[in-house]
Amino acid sequence: MTNKLLAEIYSYLPYTYELIQMDDGTWFISVKELDGCMSDGRDANEAVANIRDAIKGYVEVLLRDGKELPLPKTIKE
Repeated sequence: MTNKLLAEIYSYLPYTYELIQMDDGTWFISVKELDGCMSDGRDANEAVANIRDAIKGYVEVLLRDGKELPLPKTIKE
């Protein structure tokens, strides 16, 4: 399986998102299980779409560096 395909699969796992509306009306989103994985958007839907791209990039870097891929909290339990 290629790193890109694995990153695509991971982007749809049930990670825990923290979604916050900022003072300017934009939305900030981060993934609790993926330290430093964050994005934003003009609205909540765009922020969620953008975080999927961020997760893909995050996972690709972990795979490239030979690091462990964190699983969502719900899968670990």
